[in-house]
Amino acid sequence: MVKDYYQILEIDANASDADIKSAYRKLAMEFHPDSNDSPGAHQRFLEINEAYQILGDPQKKGLYDIKLRRIQRGEFVMEGPPPPPPTPEGRTTPPPEYYEKKAREAQARYHEFARFNLFSRTMSVIALIFGLLIVSDYLRQGDSPVAEIESIRILAKDGQTPECLIRTSQYDLRLGKDVCQFVGKGDYISMTRTPLFGIELKLSIWKPSFSDPTLLTKRYLETLLASEPSEVVEPSANVFNRYWIFLIMLFGVSIAGLVIRNQPELVFKLGLLNIVSILFNFLVVVVI
Repeated sequence: MVKDYYQILEIDANASDADIKSAYRKLAMEFHPDSNDSPGAHQRFLEINEAYQILGDPQKKGLYDIKLRRIQRGEFVMEGPPPPPPTPEGRTTPPPEYYEKKAREAQARYHEFARFNLFSRTMSVIALIFGLLIVSDYLRQGDSPVAEIESIRILAKDGQTPECLIRTSQYDLRLGKDVCQFVGKGDYISMTRTPLFGIELKLSIWKPSFSDPTLLTKRYLETLLASEPSEVVEPSANVFNRYWIFLIMLFGVSIAGLVIRNQPELVFKLGLLNIVSILFNFLVVVVI
């Protein structure tokens, strides 16, 4: 039920702003609790103030008059506070309740994701440690002994990329077929790899000038192997050449997850992204 504020202020619906203010002052003084202690005076004073808050504001009064006329015509009017007045730009200003609701939702969302804060930051620490291990492994790279190739055999399986098995006088190597085109029987090779993950970084190849092994003297071989390699080939795609972007992402996401504060939702998403980044880098480092 919509209150008749005009009746509360004891004025006509066509009263001017001056009449509204005059009626409010007169009734406020009459029913003020300090000067009127009769039963119901306090409630009457509150109603007078409520009526003046609406009728004393031109925008609120205009909306109230529209609602009152619709009620008098018998039209249905939804109960509740009047809609917010439009701004000069034509937009509607949300009521205070709207912002209060949004604040409560944001607070609830904050606490919801804050529960996973420890998990998210733990994943960031693990990702950062894993990235540092990869870089440390790269810095400790070493060369395998120089050995002569004794045989080369192509290994082809259905649905898999062909590989070649290189047998040397000291060890065997499995390399991609595209790398095998650079080597031949009688060549000397040395593989540069990391000690922890065994990432193959480059294959150094020395090609003797003589095809007849009997012509290769010890002094010639020493001179050959002391010189620069005839060919240097990257034997496979690894995290330090073709897939370096995954390593950069690993460091970027893990550091962001540790540095960002007071944004638990973002930190949670970074934690999930750290898991994906760890898996990608693990596949590149260990599997590929």
